[in-house]
Amino acid sequence: MIIISFFSIQLSNSLFSGYSTRIFATGGASSNPAILRVIADVFDAPVFVLKDTANSACLGCAYRAKHGLERADGKTFWDAVSEAPPHVLVSDPHGDAPDIYDPLTARYKKLEDSIVDKTHLQSKKRKLES
Repeated sequence: MIIISFFSIQLSNSLFSGYSTRIFATGGASSNPAILRVIADVFDAPVFVLKDTANSACLGCAYRAKHGLERADGKTFWDAVSEAPPHVLVSDPHGDAPDIYDPLTARYKKLEDSIVDKTHLQSKKRKLES
């Protein structure tokens, strides 16, 4: 289930393809090396975590809000977290990760689109019957 969630996130972030990506993991999963490895591989990007920081999920949300405010001034997310407690690289993607996960992501997208199309058709049918 975790990988499927990451496929969905990756597809919704496809607008940012072509940009250099780094993942800044916060919250409970940020202490799980296996999950961090999967994140690095699915997104084909290095993963960083805050070391020795309690409530890192809350802090992560606060930094996203700060970035939202500072984007208008041209600041990047990494500018917004420049004063954060030290973040440490915890996982780099395997070199063959895109060969494995890109086809799986494409398959996930095809299945998701199929479900959305069927749901849309069922909704249209119900409206016509009303």
